[in-house]
Amino acid sequence: MVKRLVYSVCIAFVISVFLSVCMLPAAAAIELSASTSTSTDANPNVKETASPKDSTPGSRWDWSLQIQYGRELGDYRYNELSVAPRCTRRLLRVEKGGPLAGQLQFVFEPSVNVLEDDSVTAEIRLMPLLRYEFGLEKELVPFAEAGVGVLWSHCRARRLHTEFNFSDQVRAGLDYHLSDNASLRLEYFFEHASNAGLARKNPGMEIHGPRLGCVLHF
Repeated sequence: MVKRLVYSVCIAFVISVFLSVCMLPAAAAIELSASTSTSTDANPNVKETASPKDSTPGSRWDWSLQIQYGRELGDYRYNELSVAPRCTRRLLRVEKGGPLAGQLQFVFEPSVNVLEDDSVTAEIRLMPLLRYEFGLEKELVPFAEAGVGVLWSHCRARRLHTEFNFSDQVRAGLDYHLSDNASLRLEYFFEHASNAGLARKNPGMEIHGPRLGCVLHF
């Protein structure tokens, strides 16, 4: 019962963050429209100019494709190949924070994962994430991510009692930007997956390990 409550609260939080993120462009547009109208009324000779599309947090979505290969180092010892299109929106930019300067982002990540131990199987995951990048305008960018999502998995590598499960992950790593359109990514992840007591048996599992891959930015 407690697990169900915890997961319900987590899901409600993720949904509320997602809806808030989706409303940011409208709020920014209203504020920009109001400020432009005021300045125009004050000085009729001033022409309206469009602001850069990324001048305010939440002004656009950024799309990327993440391809990673990893190894589970806990009790399960399987290899994982992951392909994930990622949709990212900036929430907050911290200019003056010393080593903590950076930007907070919302990420929606659907992924298809191929797991290999004594057999090869696949799984599908949908996960909203909060991501913080440390440092601004740098080639080497440390980051941290955390999220709660859903997982459909029918594979022995997972050793879960049900095909539908909840999944929460924490990740930390480094991005090395090769260009504006490509970067290398090294990260270490921790994950808990279980059915949150929705079935009679709920063994759950905790896994962790490194992932290495590339990200293509569009």
